[in-house]
Amino acid sequence: MGIEQYINQSHDVRYKFFNLALRLVTGLLLLLKGIYFVSHSQHLETIIMASDARSAVTFLVGYISFAHLFGGAFIMLGLLTRFAVILQIPILIGAMLYNLTSNAFEPVANFYYRLLCLCFSFMFYYMEAVGFQWTII
Repeated sequence: MGIEQYINQSHDVRYKFFNLALRLVTGLLLLLKGIYFVSHSQHLETIIMASDARSAVTFLVGYISFAHLFGGAFIMLGLLTRFAVILQIPILIGAMLYNLTSNAFEPVANFYYRLLCLCFSFMFYYMEAVGFQWTII
């Protein structure tokens, strides 16, 4: 095997491993946020009541908790990744808009966390759409 083939092969392995690690970390962060929302549902209700979506509090609390729990687990495991990302995108866009438009009582770091998760969600959706292989073998 020539040096050029070796470099190309090692680049492919590192690229696939980086994407796998990124997917695992994003899924884990969303799963942990879902566990937080399930255990602190009153906090989530308070955030929703402070916005304009007061009429759909029960639905939104259930949807956000479900989407973060199962979406994070599915993204982490690689099961139904596009479906899980599609469930996450409206939540993340809504959270970013809420943080920008209201006087949110959450730190600015939460905005960057949401922006990062949204970007990764778009990236994972695109990679699944073009048929990217997630395996590192």
